[in-house]
Amino acid sequence: MTTPAQPSQISALGEILKWSTNRPDWQRDALRRIIAYGAIAKDDFQELDHLCRVKHGATTPSDPPLIVKPLDSTHVPQGAGSQTSVNLVSISNLQGVNRLPPNQTISFGGSPGLTVIYGDNGSGKSGYARVIKKACRTRGSLPIIRRDTFAPADSTPSTGTIVFSTNGTNHTVGWQDGASCDTRLSHVFVFDSFTAENYLEQDGPATFTPHGLDVLPRLTKVCDAISERLKESIQTIRSQIANTTDTWKYTQTTAAGKLIAGLSFESNESELDAISGLDAAQKQRLPELTETLKSDPKQKARETRASKNRLETFAQKVKTATANLADEQITTLKALVDNAKTTSDAAKTFAASQFDSGDLVGTGNDSWRQLWEAARLFSTSSAYLEMDFPVTEDEARCVLCQQAISPEAVKRFKDFESFCKDQSQQLAAKAVKTLKDAADKIKLMTALADEYSKIEADLGATTPEQVSSIADFVKEADERLAAIQVNLANDTWTPPAAIPASPADSIILLANLLESRAKTEESAHDPAVRKLMEAERDELIDREWLGRMKNEVLAQIERHKQIAKLESCQKDVGTKGITTKNSELTKSLVRRRQ
Repeated sequence: MTTPAQPSQISALGEILKWSTNRPDWQRDALRRIIAYGAIAKDDFQELDHLCRVKHGATTPSDPPLIVKPLDSTHVPQGAGSQTSVNLVSISNLQGVNRLPPNQTISFGGSPGLTVIYGDNGSGKSGYARVIKKACRTRGSLPIIRRDTFAPADSTPSTGTIVFSTNGTNHTVGWQDGASCDTRLSHVFVFDSFTAENYLEQDGPATFTPHGLDVLPRLTKVCDAISERLKESIQTIRSQIANTTDTWKYTQTTAAGKLIAGLSFESNESELDAISGLDAAQKQRLPELTETLKSDPKQKARETRASKNRLETFAQKVKTATANLADEQITTLKALVDNAKTTSDAAKTFAASQFDSGDLVGTGNDSWRQLWEAARLFSTSSAYLEMDFPVTEDEARCVLCQQAISPEAVKRFKDFESFCKDQSQQLAAKAVKTLKDAADKIKLMTALADEYSKIEADLGATTPEQVSSIADFVKEADERLAAIQVNLANDTWTPPAAIPASPADSIILLANLLESRAKTEESAHDPAVRKLMEAERDELIDREWLGRMKNEVLAQIERHKQIAKLESCQKDVGTKGITTKNSELTKSLVRRRQ
């Protein structure tokens, strides 16, 4: 059994107060609660757990804000360890304490001595005990003082008057429920049936723990309980991390895979940004590699080059259409149309003055001129060599009808030749030929729409914007061509609509890219090159995946950071320092009999 040590100038609570100044704030708050209430309630554990986490930022925005209230000198008996003696003298003037009369006084005998207060059940004995426990010190939870149930409702706190003596001198103080009383009353400790469990720690022979020496063991239990809470939180987050990671699909050898495999609280968003997502070139490269690696390399290269050749052929047609339908070309063509019409009108006017109504219809037109020129060729090359056409001398005959030429025919032949040699006729003929040569280029052109349909499937590597620009060019170029062809056919002129800039260069660029792709596809036949291409493909796939999963990965990093914070909290719940201090206090204040 144990017996009190020889009188000492130290007290357990005083030593604990001094020792606590170097403890974490939440432990100092826990000590205050233990000393004030004895037992730690469920709500206390939750609040202390929260205060433990606050220091390391391990709380969540939804957690309610709490303020630490550390143990200080107002929470322990003043002058602990001194020889000051405090004795209760009386309690009186109680207001709002159960049904106790306000004009009643309970007096206590002198010290040392024993005051016995007795009475029937419900006479008020426990009511006075509750007031004393509130004003002084006790172990366990403080009692709740209720007002008279049958009295009118009143929200004012319960009050009373307490007289106590120190060193033979009486002191009168007021008491109010919920407010601090004179600190000298903290030297008085109350023991009753309700506090007995705080002294009896186990079954069997009773063990008495001097007041104050039970505080640190209780703090140890609080630390152990909070440590378990922290472990549970850490395990919950680890499960979240594992469950999330199980759904991720990546290659561990890629840069993104290595980053994911090594995620920790030190990982940051800049590292993530550096290897997540694909730029424009990489977005084009990934499907190219994927397609190359899943098919026969040489056959794929042949197909790619066929696409390239189709694009080059189409690009050349686009260039031709662009050149033939250019504004300067169409302006020149319109000028040729106007010139042919002007010169033709002039030639017709002259012809009208050369021929009379007796001539056959159509005399002087193109067919007639061809006939006349054929006659000239026959005359000069066969019938009348080295003689000027038409030959009208004596005995000359017409090269067409081979009849003798009458005087009237001589005049007509000369008029016909004069007409053919007229400058307006020559200009008109020249203008018509020039227009015909230029118009033939336009008339022989075909619409681009049919050609475009042949290469649409080859435009897969281009952007939607580029495909749209090519389609627009084809549509508007065909409309312009059709309008010009109608102008030429109808011998009229309606200004055609303009066309956008030629996409030929972008089509050629795509064709060059396809040639490069074909070379890549051919190289995939080499095992060493294929291995490099597979590695490149995996890198791009994981970069693309990481770009999509960035927010989820950032959330995973936050989980690792939360674990690091909770592990820091674990350092504040260690009990070694607490048990060491408790051992020191036990050796100082308690000795064992042999």
